[in-house]
Amino acid sequence: MTMTRRKLVTRILEGLAVTLVLLDVAVYFAVLRPLQDHVRDEQSRHRQALATLAPVQKRVEKLQTYASKLPTADGQIGQFLEKHVPPRSRAYSTAYGLVAKLAEKSGVQLTAEGYRLESEHKNPNPLQWLRVEVGAEGGFNNLMDFAYQLESGDEFLLIRNVAFDMGDKGQLSLRLAADLYVTP
Repeated sequence: MTMTRRKLVTRILEGLAVTLVLLDVAVYFAVLRPLQDHVRDEQSRHRQALATLAPVQKRVEKLQTYASKLPTADGQIGQFLEKHVPPRSRAYSTAYGLVAKLAEKSGVQLTAEGYRLESEHKNPNPLQWLRVEVGAEGGFNNLMDFAYQLESGDEFLLIRNVAFDMGDKGQLSLRLAADLYVTP
């Protein structure tokens, strides 16, 4: 091979080498580098998700433990109530909870409450008769809503007497007497 021919082949090979290097750099910046950035972002999101998931998994495990114990706890609570809480206290608690919840829901202020358990039944009755007397203050619509919710609720309650009057602070007051029937 002659010298000129060798120089020509060398220059062609050098040109190919430079072209390959430039192509390699172009592929790196056009394809590989964006893929690396994307992979890095996804790994970061994955780590954050795992960090968020760990406390939630612990909480789920704790709730599953409670859920597995709950059926036996319900029976134990019922036994405890039967053995240690007299029926009279349960009746008062039911009445107080009902009146307090409906007063709060209606937006009235309770001023007086009275409960009296009637132990004598004229007829054999599986329900206990609890006399309820309530005093409340508030706006007319709120007091009417309170009385309506007492009367139309799920509990077996019969309103005997309703009286409106002006309260001490210039607000309208309600005195209500009712009979609540609860299971002993």
